[in-house]
Amino acid sequence: MAWDQNYRRLDEGETIHATDEVLIDTHLGWHLTNPRCVGTKAPSPLYTSHRIYRRLNLRETDYE
Repeated sequence: MAWDQNYRRLDEGETIHATDEVLIDTHLGWHLTNPRCVGTKAPSPLYTSHRIYRRLNLRETDYE
């Protein structure tokens, strides 16, 4: 699966937002983050047993 360049991977320790997406072990694709995870810290994406979180990249035009 190719990485979508409109997103960036969350680093370990970043706070998870409600709009972030998560890829879980089932590999059924990206899903919105579980509300119970919002406000917690993202785990290390380097370990396959953990979830991988991603966040939409904001472009300069998104701020206008």
